Amino acid sequence: MRGGQKTITATRKLAEAPQRLLQEEDVNAIYDSLCEKCQARVDGFVSLTCGRGGQHVNTDIEISGMIREVTYTDILNLLIVEKGSTAKQMIQTLDLTEPPEIMYTEEHLRELIKDLDTDYYDRYEFDDLQKLILEDRRLRINYWVSKITHKPIEKFKNPNLLNWNEKVNRKDIKNPYFTLQRILPISLHMERTKVVAKDEKYDKLHFDHTKQYIQGEHDLLLQKTLSKEYHRITDITQKAGGEVGVNAMILRNYNDGRHGGWNNYSCYGQAANRGDFVKKHQKDDTKAKQFKTRLDAAAAE
Repeated sequence: MRGGQKTITATRKLAEAPQRLLQEEDVNAIYDSLCEKCQARVDGFVSLTCGRGGQHVNTDIEISGMIREVTYTDILNLLIVEKGSTAKQMIQTLDLTEPPEIMYTEEHLRELIKDLDTDYYDRYEFDDLQKLILEDRRLRINYWVSKITHKPIEKFKNPNLLNWNEKVNRKDIKNPYFTLQRILPISLHMERTKVVAKDEKYDKLHFDHTKQYIQGEHDLLLQKTLSKEYHRITDITQKAGGEVGVNAMILRNYNDGRHGGWNNYSCYGQAANRGDFVKKHQKDDTKAKQFKTRLDAAAAE
């Protein structure tokens, strides 16, 4: 009888779990009969299932607990590599709160997956997403541990690059040896590589040298320019003079670079030791003398 009872018990354990959750084809069959709120729920949300037959829907508390447990294990394993036997005592004193700089926003996630290929319906392959997210998570854990141990993030080695093989394309997401070449999480990588917009108003003179001003406007703008730029080429002990005024008026606009009136890189390369700091232009001695006379008068005032 005991043998029969054991057999019956084993058979019951292997039986299929009661069907409590609908499959995708079942949801599609009743989709039109659902209300708008239920349809929005079906279209905009997914649930993580587990348990016997995948019939249990994880709650937010359960998912948060799993995340903390996995993160704790990953950080501990990396700390053991860095600190040895003291890692277990060390992690007990740590506040395992995620650094805010590696908490991703929607912009970061879009940047992370922008290079992945999609199908006709703009759907991603699960394996591709999984590889990419796990690789980026490795970088996030490395950065987290680098903050704890104060070890530069550049010194953390990529395990996938220890045995390099030129025939293996590790940048291909379809390759089983795929890895990310960068060393920073996507949020910090975007911050360091972002293009800084040019400030059009930075280091601009008060006047437009191509515009025709009347004498009163010209003298007023000239005085404003001297007041603004004088301190950049002289100190408080130097008296005002025509020579200093001329130098103040021809201060270069750094934003123009090599495309403006100045070449910022004239001291490098082939341009070294050559007098080509200013682009060639036609000289007008009469206008130059008049301009210098007005500068002397403005500086004297």
